Amino acid sequence: MRPNKILTPITLVVAVAIAGLFSAKIAPRAVAQLVAQNVAVPSSIAYRDTAYDPGGKVARIDEYVNEQRSNGDRVQIWSDFADGNRNRIIDFVSSGLTVSTNDKNSYTSTLGRGRARILVPNYLCTTIDYSSNSTTVGQEKVLGFTVTHYRTNGANEVKERWIAGDDLGCVVLKTVHQWKDDDGLLTGAVTVSEAVKVTPGAPPEADFRLPANPVDLPPSQYNKNIHPEQAENASLTRMDAIYQGLKVARASAK
Repeated sequence: MRPNKILTPITLVVAVAIAGLFSAKIAPRAVAQLVAQNVAVPSSIAYRDTAYDPGGKVARIDEYVNEQRSNGDRVQIWSDFADGNRNRIIDFVSSGLTVSTNDKNSYTSTLGRGRARILVPNYLCTTIDYSSNSTTVGQEKVLGFTVTHYRTNGANEVKERWIAGDDLGCVVLKTVHQWKDDDGLLTGAVTVSEAVKVTPGAPPEADFRLPANPVDLPPSQYNKNIHPEQAENASLTRMDAIYQGLKVARASAK
């Protein structure tokens, strides 16, 4: 599993918590009819995450792509299969549905109530979390795009973000976490998430496509089937109960 993103890499656990995963009983065409158009700036953005230990040595590197349609749908794509096949988590935002799927087989995992909602243009710009202890550092450039640099000094970290403007839908193009110890002192450990390529315009439709005959599974079973080599994840097992509850809620709402 991966660290949490859609603005940062996203795990199945986080996908479950955000909106649930796409039900095999809900056709993609029906979802498309629910979503509004032209509420987001379409783009494909490739990111690289680098974690440094307290001594400055690279401890981990992750790479992934975040894509967004003009109707607000988003997908994060990464490859952690030995054969190069991709994992995808698709967030059908205005429909309140998310699907975790992959290019290797027909397994999906579903949650969510599937309640449609209306999105305002550039809705992402209204959801940015500016805490009370955030300060504005200033205007800068990242990959040619004008961004606003914010710094937040929290109990566990100093977090800096470089957020694009309306022309790119207020996506975060860079984040730096400087981690603190229990005494509130910086440890020297740092995590950097930064865009390495921005491609404006509509992303490939194939990246939002679901399997023709999906096999829907609870989160823990889905992960076990696509990654049998991984140890059992207790968080995913706990999420199975949420999966079952929302599945019942969707059925009763029909």
